[in-house]
Amino acid sequence: MSKQRILHLLSIFLVLFVLSSAFGITAYANSIDSFLVDSSTRWANYSEGVTIHMGSKNTTYSYSSSAVKNTYSTYVTTGIGMWGSYISCTESSSSPMGTITVSAMDSGATADLGPTYYTSTKHMASWTLTIYSQNFDDNADAGKYRTIAHEIGHAYGLGHVSYDNQIMYDTYSESKNVTSYDRAGMNVMTHTHTHSGSYSTTIEEYSTYSHKVRCNTCKAYRLGNCSYTDYHSGSTHYFVFNCSCGNDSTMSWACSGNPCIMPFSIQPSHELE
Repeated sequence: MSKQRILHLLSIFLVLFVLSSAFGITAYANSIDSFLVDSSTRWANYSEGVTIHMGSKNTTYSYSSSAVKNTYSTYVTTGIGMWGSYISCTESSSSPMGTITVSAMDSGATADLGPTYYTSTKHMASWTLTIYSQNFDDNADAGKYRTIAHEIGHAYGLGHVSYDNQIMYDTYSESKNVTSYDRAGMNVMTHTHTHSGSYSTTIEEYSTYSHKVRCNTCKAYRLGNCSYTDYHSGSTHYFVFNCSCGNDSTMSWACSGNPCIMPFSIQPSHELE
């Protein structure tokens, strides 16, 4: 069998393999850091470039004083309760991970979350939720509950989003709530949902040379590269563009000799606008 014939059959096999995998694809990854978020995901990591997260549903906290507890415990427990069974955040006097404190400083914020984390695992080591009483106390109860729920989201590793109906929206609101997108992100932060092993995905176009492999559970994605092959047959050169997102194509042009150079004007049509 000629070399050209072997290359031709190999290219057909690659196309069929890629196309078949697009319909029942599963993906594999070892860390949540290998996944990215975008406007379709609608949840974000707490810190750019570092996926600080709790790594578990469980965390504990205590109040900095009995006066803080007496004044704010109702808002704290109600705000935590907005996350339902997606987290287990309980008060404990025995080596608590978190501290809830109050400041009279006018910071311009209603509350703030300060975390520390282990550099090896990026899991939360400790956190401090500071309530700024000058701004917090003037708000309606509905806003106070949501402020606490928002900061607890940070304690678990969630960042800000741009959707004003979500609890992780970065601006004070008395109507935002814990949505399915917030909960999907929380499942990642607690390792209830992980990106290890096999899981259902959807393939989307991304660029000329790659596609998005989107997790169907949490909507985060990782990038996968497309592949190319070419072969020469007779006086024609063929270029086969293979990609799991399904945007496969074959281009050809007349040429003499082998190897043959692709004309500069011919480019793979795989741009995502």
